[in-house]
Amino acid sequence: MQIYEEPGGETGFMEPPEGLLGNPPEAQIGGQSGPLLDSSMSERDSMLLQELNGVKNLNKVVEKVISGLSKAQEDMEHVDKTVKDVDKLLEKWIKILNQAEHTQRLILDKKWHGGTKDVLDAENEALKTKERAQEAKSFETSEKKAKQAKGELSNITYISNSDKMYDKRKAKQKEATKPSSQSRKPFLTTNKIQSRGFFYILVSLLKKGQEGLRRTEKD
Repeated sequence: MQIYEEPGGETGFMEPPEGLLGNPPEAQIGGQSGPLLDSSMSERDSMLLQELNGVKNLNKVVEKVISGLSKAQEDMEHVDKTVKDVDKLLEKWIKILNQAEHTQRLILDKKWHGGTKDVLDAENEALKTKERAQEAKSFETSEKKAKQAKGELSNITYISNSDKMYDKRKAKQKEATKPSSQSRKPFLTTNKIQSRGFFYILVSLLKKGQEGLRRTEKD
């Protein structure tokens, strides 16, 4: 079946002749099919071989680039190692120069009395540092103890003040409960009031009352 185009612009289908249905291309071409196929295959093989050679050449170039990069990386690592070694040597050389300069200053210093004196000075300085640390520690402990004692003293004074206030209140309550001297006048006869025994008792009561008032005033 073949597609054809009519004059009006419409497409249609046309059946091929009966003799051509189901026949392979070799039947149409006839005896010339063998050489044509061989030539087409040879051209295809040659093109494939050319492409394969191009890919191989490209792979070789890529391999060379990769090997060059690997070698460059190895060279950079070697350079980095060399730079590190040079840095170490420079540090050692700087230390040697500093030590030489320090030794020269010590030799030219008139106040320097040798390495033994330096060792003794270092030991003394370490002892002083240790003593200062111990003094600071003891000072802190003494401050803590003083604060504790101050707190205990404040508690004691608070308790004593509260006790004094309680005693004052108690004394005031006792004085309030005591009857006045005028209300306690006994209905006695004139002879009994003038007796010596009652007089001594009254004097002793007055003395005790004065002593109690003095104590409360002192408190």
